[in-house]
Amino acid sequence: SVAFSLSSFTAVIFVIGLVAAGYSSADGTLTALTTTFCFDFMHFDKKEMTETIEPAIETATEMVLSFATAGLQRTMSQFNTPKKKPTPTPDTDEK
Repeated sequence: SVAFSLSSFTAVIFVIGLVAAGYSSADGTLTALTTTFCFDFMHFDKKEMTETIEPAIETATEMVLSFATAGLQRTMSQFNTPKKKPTPTPDTDEK
């Protein structure tokens, strides 16, 4: 059988391809569901709702951006700070 004669490398590449296809499908599904929810249930297509919610979206975007920037800055400073080497202490043993 061909399925049992494939190398392990080919099997790994095949599984990676399946996972990639699954993520692509999930991404499209999530986008469609979000759009449907926003337009059908939240009525984002109405002009007055868009004018009301736009400042809230801008504020939320700025908050997420500031938290992400602070987290990135903290992470980078943690990895870029050189580690302190212990200072050698003189031997106090007197013989």
